[in-house]
Amino acid sequence: MSKIHDHSHAIHAPRPIATSPPSSTQTSTPTPEGWRPRLRTPIYLLPTHIDPSDVSTLTGILRLHPSRTIVSTPFEAKIIVTALTSEKRIKREIMWGTRRAEYKEDEVIIVDVEWLRRGGWEVREVEVIGRYIRDKGDVDHSRPTKRQCLDSEGELDDLRNQDKRRREVLLRARADADRNVGDAKPSRWSTSRLGPSSHSRPLPHASSHEPVPVLPPSLPTLSTEETHPEQPPARPLPEWIFNKYACERQTPLICPNQSFADALSTIKLARELSGDRVGVRAYASAIAAVKAFPYAFVEGGERELGKVPGVGQKITMLTREWLQTGRLTEVEALEKDEEFTTCRLFWNIWGVGPSTAKHLYQQGFRTLEDVKLQHWGRLTREQQIGLKYFDDIGKRIPRGEVAELGRIIHAMAVEITDGVDGRNGLHSVICGGYRRGKEMSGDVDIIMTHRTQWQHLVQRLTEALEKVGWVTHVLSISKSMSERGGHPPELHEEKGIWESGWGGGDSLDKALLVFRSPTTPPGSEAKILHRRVDIIISPPSAFGTAIAGWTGGTTFERDLRRLLKERKRWRFDSGGVVDRGTGHVVDFGEWETAEEAERGVFKGFEVAWIDPELRNTG
Repeated sequence: MSKIHDHSHAIHAPRPIATSPPSSTQTSTPTPEGWRPRLRTPIYLLPTHIDPSDVSTLTGILRLHPSRTIVSTPFEAKIIVTALTSEKRIKREIMWGTRRAEYKEDEVIIVDVEWLRRGGWEVREVEVIGRYIRDKGDVDHSRPTKRQCLDSEGELDDLRNQDKRRREVLLRARADADRNVGDAKPSRWSTSRLGPSSHSRPLPHASSHEPVPVLPPSLPTLSTEETHPEQPPARPLPEWIFNKYACERQTPLICPNQSFADALSTIKLARELSGDRVGVRAYASAIAAVKAFPYAFVEGGERELGKVPGVGQKITMLTREWLQTGRLTEVEALEKDEEFTTCRLFWNIWGVGPSTAKHLYQQGFRTLEDVKLQHWGRLTREQQIGLKYFDDIGKRIPRGEVAELGRIIHAMAVEITDGVDGRNGLHSVICGGYRRGKEMSGDVDIIMTHRTQWQHLVQRLTEALEKVGWVTHVLSISKSMSERGGHPPELHEEKGIWESGWGGGDSLDKALLVFRSPTTPPGSEAKILHRRVDIIISPPSAFGTAIAGWTGGTTFERDLRRLLKERKRWRFDSGGVVDRGTGHVVDFGEWETAEEAERGVFKGFEVAWIDPELRNTG
């Protein structure tokens, strides 16, 4: 494994480790063959991607070894056992929230879970994933501990009993505190796959030589009935909820478990800001599943949700934590994390993506004023506009104002074309969150087409709106569809790749604009309120795919592309559908109204029609 480049921690390339069944007096001594563990070596089992039943089995194997001790947190361990293979994922799981200034480096060995499955004795070279430079509290190792000074087994037994009694007192006190102080500051290591109560706060160093029991949930367990309550009867679930793709499930704007979906969205954003694309897709699928689930969660709800495609073990554990505590400790930790909150602030600047947001943070900027005063000249023109009108663009747009903006743009388009509106002329539909039923929108997306004058309409319409004062800034404008004569990008026969113009999953003509709010129209003396508006122009042949592509939530659109690729070998974007086998554009027939055009597309896809208000996958 290559070295992780990070200022705080690293996983180094593996080197062989040889261990054998130790005697009770074995000590840690460097040898030419590798490394031998101390008495009661602390080991942490990272349960990510390990079946819950296997976790119990592997924990039992560890308890059979006199030289091994199970610890509850990664930073107590000298050996970490994992089923993960990704450097980035391992680092995130075992190093959540350390602070370099408070710690000094210490080495931990990362071992593949197969080592335990073989019995947990000798470590083969291929099972060593790497050596990890880990942060740990300052400890004075110059003086021997009391345990190291003891010679007889009897004295060791006495010390172990003292440790056990101390430990029981600490556990009882902590359990009482957890029950009485529900909003205590969570441990930043509390993102364990075992659930909210398994990742306990670190215990004193002297007591880390005994296995760490899993603490009960906040509510006390007094009887067998409370420990193993009778499960509520299963509630009937609609057939469509078991569909693999989110574009075949009904997803309302506000679902019965909306607050839980919002909490997952915060974690998803954290994954996006860290560049974890796999994590983003996983959480997006889980959020879509939660929003499609038709009932409010009750006790045992994690098992019901687990039946929906896209819900894995981590989401099941987070659901259980939510049901027990009404919160997610990872979300609480994120909201207190300076890097996450600052990167989120910068990411909300129009034109700033995750990598730029992280770069600004690493440069030492913490506020928008910092960026304005010290980094303005290095921003792109679009980013400067986004920063200048940050407050305006960040304000939500009421539904009535969205409709009025759509009316203004449609009227201007009719005026500059042949003046024909409707069947044989101009058609327009406001899509995005507005069409999905949102009362407040972040921006306005309007799809337009004209039976005969659609080509280069985006340029003419933008200039006309700018001339009368409605458009204040043009962020970007694209005429790629007009330049191709209305055809989506085609497969390059010689190179076997798609021609340019399919970037970002969309090949339509479009203008991304900053618009005056109808509340401060041209000629008004009031301070201008700026809004973000996207005008998308489609040829008539692609009007249905344009509406379908700009209406659904992100996961709905992603899964629609995946479904068509798997079932029909088609490539879909808002500008049309191309058969991957032949390279031909798929024709969905004639239409008279916008809804008829979109329904014809769904029929051609052989996908059941989903009302726009039920495409809110997030």
